[in-house]
Amino acid sequence: MTGRPPLEIDEKQLRSLAGMQCTYEEIAAFFECHTNTIRNRFKDVVEQERLKARTSLRREMFKSALEGDQRMQVWLSKQYLGMAEKTEHSG
Repeated sequence: MTGRPPLEIDEKQLRSLAGMQCTYEEIAAFFECHTNTIRNRFKDVVEQERLKARTSLRREMFKSALEGDQRMQVWLSKQYLGMAEKTEHSG
């Protein structure tokens, strides 16, 4: 009885895809394998790369706001400071 040869996954490509926030389905499609293969074999790697990418994005967002990007300042103020634009209603 012969089974399929083990699937070779290029971990560098896997990390890159995960860092771009690709879903397990998208990563599996890229490597032409089943989603469970990626989830079962590489879940820790995928989640680690996703978190690192989010941290980098957050860093750049704050940097942009601190450098004067008013749209980013407003957005971050709403997200982190609970600020909202007030809408007045007249009767």
